[in-house]
Amino acid sequence: MKQLELFFHEHVNESTERRRIDLSDYGKIYLTRMLTDYAASDKLFRAYEFEKIKGEGLVPITLQYLSSFNCPNFQKRIKLKELADDCLFLVGYFYDFIRKDGRGQVKYHYNLGTSAYQSLGNLIARERNMSTLFFELSDKFIDLSLIIGDVHIPSLKGEKLLETYKKWERTKDTRYLSLLTAAQKGLV
Repeated sequence: MKQLELFFHEHVNESTERRRIDLSDYGKIYLTRMLTDYAASDKLFRAYEFEKIKGEGLVPITLQYLSSFNCPNFQKRIKLKELADDCLFLVGYFYDFIRKDGRGQVKYHYNLGTSAYQSLGNLIARERNMSTLFFELSDKFIDLSLIIGDVHIPSLKGEKLLETYKKWERTKDTRYLSLLTAAQKGLV
């Protein structure tokens, strides 16, 4: 295993154990590979075009959702997977950025990502192992986002820890509480 993939593999295993999340081996492998893929800058920063809209960066979630309509099943599979993975990564790793526009944006990403994994599972129902995996990812979407967010735990020291406490105090958001709990247990 490459070093980065090994790092994410250990992270996923430690986080699922600490959080007591029951995730299949396939789910752990999927999440490890997804995180490894997102570590490459071209996964986040890519050129895109939707009708007359051109841009560069992460394709806006709403445009991804719209582009998944009216395309052949093979393309739809790819688009739904990208949409679900992007939602999961954004709400997991860039939670503060997504939340800055309100809790509604977090729920929007949760709902869209969950729905995309569910739709993908339905679309490939004949491929039993893969459809089971995508149904699991859909069912455990919020837990998976917490596992991804736990990548931040080692950096929670001093001012960052205080900043996280202030965010929790202001919002009472359970995401911040879970990070503080990890710090209290001496994991930082």
